[in-house]
Amino acid sequence: MSKNSYKGQVFIDDKNINEVKLDIGTVSQEIELFNMSIKDNLCLDNKISDEKIINYLKELELNEILLFEDRIYTIIGEKGLKLSTGQKRRINILRSYLIDKNIYILDEPTSNLDKHTEEIVVNFILKNFKNKTLIIVTHNEEINKICNKFYTFKNHNLIKINKL
Repeated sequence: MSKNSYKGQVFIDDKNINEVKLDIGTVSQEIELFNMSIKDNLCLDNKISDEKIINYLKELELNEILLFEDRIYTIIGEKGLKLSTGQKRRINILRSYLIDKNIYILDEPTSNLDKHTEEIVVNFILKNFKNKTLIIVTHNEEINKICNKFYTFKNHNLIKINKL
């Protein structure tokens, strides 16, 4: 599909995407973690204090990571081999938040999480992403509850709907 193969304009935060450079971060459903420490996976070369990281890990109820012998300096293995799916998902969301973008696209941010962990993630999103624009792709009713606008695709068109 070429850049101009659609009709109309696309706006995010009242900005035409063809006229401005958008500052977008993503939280993919597929989690890519590297064979580095937890801190390095979270910071990706940004300077963030250990104390700040530890506080966020506690907020996301990732206290068990702090029990690892090397704590946030534990090497987690390729694709986060040493972590559970729920731990990886929360690390992925925290990493995206720490990158500090204006707009985020979250692709099923609570997929494969139990209800308790899902609640932790939703609360983290509500608290920490509150001044950000979030585009959330989800089938999850709990995530839908935090959204204020809803869209669906119909016949290859994006249609605004009142409520799911």
